[in-house]
Amino acid sequence: MLSDLQTLIVVMKLLHFVLQKRVLISKFHWVPDLLMKSKFMHHNMADNFNNDDISNQLCNQFFVELYEVYWLCLKNYSHFCTLDLTKLLFNQLPSMKNEFVLLQVNLKCLTLLTENQKNIDIDLVKLFLSQLIPLKTILMNSYNEKNVQRSYLIILNHILHHTILVPNIYEVWCLYDWETWTWSMIHSTDPLVRALIFQFSAGLAVIDISVSHNLINLALNYFCEIHCLENCIVAEQATIFCSNVFCNPKFKDACHKYINKLDFNTFIYFINLCSYDDFNKFEKSKFSTSPKLVANICCMLFNMITLTGIDLQKFDQNSQFLHSLIICLKKKLTPVCIEEPNIMEMCGRICSILTLFIPYSNYSFENVLTSLNIIYERIDIKLDHCTIMVWRSLFKLTTTIIQYTNNQTFIVTNYLISALLKSITSINNDLSIDALNVVAALCSLFSKRKLIIDIILIFTDKSLFPE
Repeated sequence: MLSDLQTLIVVMKLLHFVLQKRVLISKFHWVPDLLMKSKFMHHNMADNFNNDDISNQLCNQFFVELYEVYWLCLKNYSHFCTLDLTKLLFNQLPSMKNEFVLLQVNLKCLTLLTENQKNIDIDLVKLFLSQLIPLKTILMNSYNEKNVQRSYLIILNHILHHTILVPNIYEVWCLYDWETWTWSMIHSTDPLVRALIFQFSAGLAVIDISVSHNLINLALNYFCEIHCLENCIVAEQATIFCSNVFCNPKFKDACHKYINKLDFNTFIYFINLCSYDDFNKFEKSKFSTSPKLVANICCMLFNMITLTGIDLQKFDQNSQFLHSLIICLKKKLTPVCIEEPNIMEMCGRICSILTLFIPYSNYSFENVLTSLNIIYERIDIKLDHCTIMVWRSLFKLTTTIIQYTNNQTFIVTNYLISALLKSITSINNDLSIDALNVVAALCSLFSKRKLIIDIILIFTDKSLFPE
């Protein structure tokens, strides 16, 4: 029997070798099919051996090799990613607490399985969490094992992300003390682990699970002094965490306390770097900023300013901060850059924060609107979540600038008219309202015949008056 097990280990090693060769992938499609049929047999196999050291060692070695093959199958064959396999691997977790290598490769497989929403059965979330939670202590005591910590946190983030909109999901997640655990894990020396902790905490904040005030303080400290700057990936997640926290009115008092400590020179530093960095030439890890970070900074500040209702005239750095944002906007508004989703999102977030400052600023915004027209010129644009957010931000900015500057030089392009038409006739009510507000502002500003004709055409479009 042991010799058969040793033979199986060799077979798994060979399969692992061939599945690593991309040219052979198409010739070994039978491997995942065979493994799917035999997965329960393999996992019951240990019952046939004596509970001695040699048998246990060989069984563990076999499962390590088996899971490595599973992982390659998950990477290369989409049909291998199933709910049954997900449940099976979760069920194995309790028995692996003392088998670190086996636990590591199992978690690695689960990162790929939980990435697919179809494998996160809502009815099984409580079961999945109950099998993950006992491993929290192991992770806290394994600071040198960053791969296990990363995999564990990625799985948690996947489960939370896929269930965050489920009614009453709070009742499942509130069963555990995440506040203490996230604060203990944030001290990891691995930047990706810290980033994943902030990402996870951001999700918890959305469903109103208690988050550590120490964690909020730590995240905001990154932006209180330039010498406190964090790794870019960590800073991206820290800002989105704060954005989510400060959507909640119960943090209003804390927000008042924190907002006065923020150093706008730090934000200006990040924004200026982003304006001139070429993010297509180098790896992201080589930068201390990114379009995503600038977008998240704008989102965080927007939520903090909105929540506190603070007087924006108190910010001494207003003009320099706005100038940095506008320069960044103009630098990135090119036909090539605007096709990047992160840059598109950044432009939308910048527009949102600019809208707040317009009533209190002496900055000349007249030329900004003309620069923004390029966003409407994208070919075959689809009204996805990002585009709707960006267009709504642009429409609000346009309306506000017209109201406060009485800009008579604003050029109404055919692309803008098309965007307004597409928005007004869309199924998204908020987008339609924002577009109609632009039309109303333009009507009050211009008396040009062409504009009036264009607006009449919008309102006489058949899609507005279905038969």
